[in-house]
Amino acid sequence: MMGRLLRGSAALVTLIALVAGLPVALFLLAGNPLPSHIPSWHEATSLLLFVQTLIGHGYDQDFSQLLLLQAKASGIELKPEKVQLSDGLS
Repeated sequence: MMGRLLRGSAALVTLIALVAGLPVALFLLAGNPLPSHIPSWHEATSLLLFVQTLIGHGYDQDFSQLLLLQAKASGIELKPEKVQLSDGLS
C-alpha cells in the first residue's frame, strides 16, 4: 500500500515538473516566444500565406502519392474515367 502511494506521488511530481517546468525552462533558455509588438496586417497575412503555401504543396503531393500507393498495395486497379468533353456551344 505504501509503495503504491510513493509511486503515485512520484508520478504526480514528475507530471507537474514536466507540465510546469518544461515551459519555464524553454522560456528561460530561448526567451519569450511572443512578439514584442503586434504584427501589422501585412506581416500577419504574409506569414499565413507563406505557411499555407509550404503546407499545401507538400500535403497535396504527399497525400496523392499515399492514396496511389495504398490503392496499388490493396490490389485496386485504377482506370482513368472516360469523360465526354463538350465543345461548350450547346
